[in-house]
Amino acid sequence: MQQSGGGASQRLFHALGPKIGMTPAQGALSQLRAATDPAAPGGVFYGPRFVNNGAPIRKPIFRVIGMDRAIQSLWDVSQRETGIAIDV
Repeated sequence: MQQSGGGASQRLFHALGPKIGMTPAQGALSQLRAATDPAAPGGVFYGPRFVNNGAPIRKPIFRVIGMDRAIQSLWDVSQRETGIAIDV
């Protein structure tokens, strides 16, 4: 483990990570479920049961006022920059 001068907080998070976090393989499970589960409908979000760990489950999507505009802007920029237009 390479230290970057983070001090006590860095040591704390390195100690907690393995206990409350996930491995990269575990972290990928939510995306894999969303992409491969035939019962998973489009437009829903899957995440770990608990904030930092757990089996992938369907989670609510919370939107705030103005988010639809931000989502559309991100989509427009993504299509423009990649040169790929996707009709959804």
